[in-house]
Amino acid sequence: MFDRLTALMVVAAWCSVCAAQTTVYETKDKKGPVFSDVPSPDAKAVKLPPPNVIDVTPVAPPAPPAAQPAPPPYSGLTVTAPARGSTLHTNTGAFAVNVKATPALRVSAGDRVRVALDGQVLPTRYRSTSLSITSADWQAVAGDNVEHTLQVAIVDQAGAELVRSEPITFYVLSANVHRPPVPLPAGARPLR
Repeated sequence: MFDRLTALMVVAAWCSVCAAQTTVYETKDKKGPVFSDVPSPDAKAVKLPPPNVIDVTPVAPPAPPAAQPAPPPYSGLTVTAPARGSTLHTNTGAFAVNVKATPALRVSAGDRVRVALDGQVLPTRYRSTSLSITSADWQAVAGDNVEHTLQVAIVDQAGAELVRSEPITFYVLSANVHRPPVPLPAGARPLR
């Protein structure tokens, strides 16, 4: 009725239900093998492979990464050089500008310093709070006046303004080449 394969399958299924330490015994009767966990006369211990148990404990999905807190907004931006009301001596228009940002400029986030000279925004966006105005920048926007204004802002990657400094006024003096005297009209006398 039972073949040996069927009997082994029944034993394997039964063993998977039983504890791993339980010993299974096999005896023979007229109908074939008989398996039990209680030893009887002429019973032999059956050596079974370890049970194939599948862990069905649900696994919780991994927690989503914690959201990075937004960095604090800039609370201040000041031009520290040139100083308000100071006089610069430059023949080319090139000069250094220093800016103080609170908190510090977040270059890794893509924030940049934008400069406006005499109300005209310069095309360069600076990655530092120590920057240089070039003579090309000066020639493009500054007039021949002695008095000039400078204002800076911090902008994000998209160009949106995050904070702006108060404008400062400064003065620029440059050396003039001495021009030859204008010839006097006939009959005029030079002043001495």
